[in-house]
Amino acid sequence: MNWIVGGVLGLGALLWILWPLARRGGPARTRRADGAAGLAEGGGAVRDGGAVVDDDLAERTLLLYQELEEIDLEHEQGDLSDDEYAALREAQKGRVLAVLEQRQRAAGAAREAEDPGDDIALHRDSGRSDANALSDAIEDEILRIRAQRRGERAASAGQPSAALAPARGMHWLWLGVPAALVLIAFGVIFQLYQSSARTLTEQTPIAQIEAAALVGFAYLAPNHVLLASANGLRESRDGGRSWTESALDAAPTALATAPGAAARGYAYVFTADSVLATADAGETWQEVQGTLPGADVLAAAVNPFMPTEVYAGFAGAGLYRSRDGGRTWEPVATPDDEPVVAIFVGSIPPLLFIAGESGNVRVSSDEGATWRAASGAVTMALRGPVRALSGAPDASVLYAASHTGLYMSTSAGQTWIDLPLRKPLAAVAVDPADARTVLAVTESGEVYRSTDGGIAWRDE
Repeated sequence: MNWIVGGVLGLGALLWILWPLARRGGPARTRRADGAAGLAEGGGAVRDGGAVVDDDLAERTLLLYQELEEIDLEHEQGDLSDDEYAALREAQKGRVLAVLEQRQRAAGAAREAEDPGDDIALHRDSGRSDANALSDAIEDEILRIRAQRRGERAASAGQPSAALAPARGMHWLWLGVPAALVLIAFGVIFQLYQSSARTLTEQTPIAQIEAAALVGFAYLAPNHVLLASANGLRESRDGGRSWTESALDAAPTALATAPGAAARGYAYVFTADSVLATADAGETWQEVQGTLPGADVLAAAVNPFMPTEVYAGFAGAGLYRSRDGGRTWEPVATPDDEPVVAIFVGSIPPLLFIAGESGNVRVSSDEGATWRAASGAVTMALRGPVRALSGAPDASVLYAASHTGLYMSTSAGQTWIDLPLRKPLAAVAVDPADARTVLAVTESGEVYRSTDGGIAWRDE
């Protein structure tokens, strides 16, 4: 995006320069052709039977006219004093007269050669002397060139021109403005680059926790986060910055939450021989009556749109599902029958994502009846075994934590992009109110927070 902005500004500056030059190129060529034609009338006999008598003389005359007109403009703008102007103009006008007389002689000689008895019309007003006629022709031509340059109709020698003197500083304006735009564009690009570099390098944790025995990490409600470890359950009510002991007295083996369900937070804490549940964001906990398929729970997740539907991966037993809040369980077939170490459920109808012990991610859209790969492909693939999965309740965005860093998918796991947080991660959790707010925990217990979808990780 930064390069697009800079490219647009640079292109605009280039067009700013080329447009007046292109416009100037066209009229210049026209003016040169029209100037030669105008000299046929204002400068006397410069054509012979419709053909140009002497192109070199016509070109030279036009240049002299333009120089004379430049002298007039400089005087109007105050660049020349009256004495300097009179001397320069007289000398330049003498050069023009000399060339015009030379052209008249050439034209007369050409006509005499064709028809010796034909009278030569040297100027339009035969009642005046040749010098006077040529002088008037010069003034008319200067007015015509000036009007042409300003885009106005030419005035005759006896009439004042209504045109104002052109702003000769405009030439520098056309060059200065685009140069300034280019500098501004590169300045903006440089600042954006510097900001991006700081975003990638200035990653500061918001907290430090004990992660050696971490078994669960998830949002229970906006800014309300639960952390389960073998030492107990802890909670943060300020988005992960500070942590306190929970009132629940247990040694968790796994944690699963359905944040915000029915306007209250549902959560399940698995222990070695029971399941504890809350439906009021952890204010009260009740033990769920039932029998677990196994003792060691490796991962658990809740359907955010059906908080009594719970999935859990048991060591040595595989993946199970409970539709009654953990009272009864049914097995769910998984590919390769490998242990499930991470689970995420989202969307309607539900998409069930699992990560096996090998690190591969798979997804099912039919409650586990069939599975397809969800680790991406080729360059847009996950790298390193996945330790944890989390995402938006509607599964529009999915995050995967691995020992190589954090990854994000917006295509249900078909493609993944690696985010700037390239640290060995143990857990990841997404705020239920805003999927762009993400918490990640490293293997050493550093808690990082991002509010822009995983790009910047600074304590702000």
